[in-house]
Formats: sequence, C-alpha cells, structure tokens
Amino acid sequence: MTTDIAFVLTGDPFRNARALKQVRALAHAGHRVLLLGIEGDAPHPDLPQNVHVERLPRPPGSGPAWFHAVHRAFRTRLMSLDARCFHASDLYALPSCSAGARRNGACLTYDARELYTAVASVSGRPLVRAFWRWIEHRHIRRTNAVFTVSGSIADELARRYPIERPVLLPNVPDESGRLSGPGLRELLRRVGVPTGEDEPLILHLGQMRSDRGCDVLIDAFDRLAGDAAVADAGARARLVFLGYGPEEAGLRARATSTRVADRIHFLAPVDPDRVHAAISDAAVGVTLLQDSCLNHRYALPNKLFDYFHAGLPVLAARLPEIERVVDGEGLGLTVEPN
Repeated sequence: MTTDIAFVLTGDPFRNARALKQVRALAHAGHRVLLLGIEGDAPHPDLPQNVHVERLPRPPGSGPAWFHAVHRAFRTRLMSLDARCFHASDLYALPSCSAGARRNGACLTYDARELYTAVASVSGRPLVRAFWRWIEHRHIRRTNAVFTVSGSIADELARRYPIERPVLLPNVPDESGRLSGPGLRELLRRVGVPTGEDEPLILHLGQMRSDRGCDVLIDAFDRLAGDAAVADAGARARLVFLGYGPEEAGLRARATSTRVADRIHFLAPVDPDRVHAAISDAAVGVTLLQDSCLNHRYALPNKLFDYFHAGLPVLAARLPEIERVVDGEGLGLTVEPN
C-alpha cells in the first residue's frame, strides 16, 4: 500500500486511545496511513483497511540508550518511505519524522499531547530537561502544524518557540471504534468479586504511576471506614483500579494495610475500544493528578473525557485546566490533590 501519512508513535499504538482515534479519523477521510510504533502485548484493534500497521521490535534496556535505539529504528524505516506527510505522535518520534519529511519534501506535523519538557520524569533532572527542550526547539520550527490537548499547553508552546499557537485536539472519545464488552461488575465477578447494585464503584481508570494520586485515593478510601458521617456509604463502596503501571505492586501492598483491603480491587486494562462499556456502571470516576510538574497543571487527561462520555460524575484534582472543565461545566467536583 502506498502511503499518504506516516503516523509514528513511541510505544504500542494499540494501547494509545488518542492515536487510534486520530488514525481512524485520517483513514475515514480517505488517507492511506502507515501506523508505526513499538511492539507490545495489546491485541490488534479493528482498523480501516487503508491503515497499515508496523510494530517494530522493542529494544532492550531503558533511558537514553533505549530512546536512541528507537530513534534509529524509526529513522531507518522512515528514510525508506515515500509519504506526503510525516506525523510525530510524541516528542520522541519528532526527530525521525523530521528527517523523513526533509528527505521527501513532505509535510511535518507534531502532536504535543504532553508538555514533554515539563513531565514528571524530568523534574529535578535539568540536563535531561535541557536535552529534550533542545530537540523540541530544533524540530518544532520545521512543522507545518502542531496539535495539543489543552489551551495552556498551546499557549506555553507558542510562547517558547517561534510558532503559531497549536491547534487544540482534546482527548474526546471516538464513538466509531466503540465495542461492546463487560462492565466493571462483570469484570469483578470474573475475578471472584461479586458485587451488588447497592455497592457504589469508585473508579480510577488508566496507568498507575507516581504523582497520579493513586496512593492518595487509597488513603482517602481507608479514612471513610473510620468516618461515622459516611460509615454506611463507605462500608458499601468499592474502589476499583482499572489499568496497569509501575506503581501497581506498591499500591497493592498499600491497599492490604488498610481497614478496607477487601474492598479495593485491581483489574487488568481493557482495550481502548472497550473502555466505555467497562466503566459505564461505575458510580464516580476519579483523577487526582498531583501538582508536581507543569505538565500536570496543564493536563486534560484521556480518562477525564472517558468519564464524561460514560455519564459519570467526576472527582478531580483542582488544577487549572481540569478545574476549568469540571467546575466550569458542572461535571463533578474538584479537590486539592493531596
């Protein structure tokens, strides 16, 4: 298949809901898309026929050596590709896409779906932050268009670099790829945890990483057990983590030390196309991003819009962009994320 758009993502594209939504939209508009990413364990989703997927072998290791290996693999593949547009779905794919676009005299676009130079992983690491800022500064000026998830990130990028204000593409769920599937209660039943309709399910969706507030959520849920004012509701509610991540083992250990260990549950992630079905019977969706980096302050997470789309009220961190949407539209409550 000849290619109109090379869509490049540093990770498993089948785990990335935002990328899948964009690829489907491009394909439905008639473009022939090469979706290039890194192999993972997610099953192949249903994609239009004019999307060709290549997942390259995952390099061993981590850190700079890993990113360098991924860059070389992407660059090698893209330099042999004829395409009209090269799209970097993250900062880490931007240099290789920039090289491919220069070789072909093609369009270059970039999705700044995070404020990459201010993510939590570079906090307190000035040399790492400076390197990625140099990479972004060098290549973002060559783009024909930049996209991002929130107005604050758009303003920050336009301030930092000599570019027009990026186009906003919020993380709104895609109905075209939605599939049916079991809800939370059925997923819990399958792991031996039957629940009644009188047991509210408090949901945290997505990755369990540091500074996502998962530990805060467990501690708050534990305190419900000792609060007479909400003792009845607390005794009936269940806290469910639907996802995975590097903090999962520590969170499981933390949960076992609480008074409500039997009411805190961890479920494996579902495919992005089945998220809506999985979460619709929750009582409330929670996101407690910690105010630990500028990227978090400016974030509008995928899970927030998944909650909205499923009709769930939201309990969210009182950070500027999240507060603007949740409080401004009356979609739930915001709290100090501590």
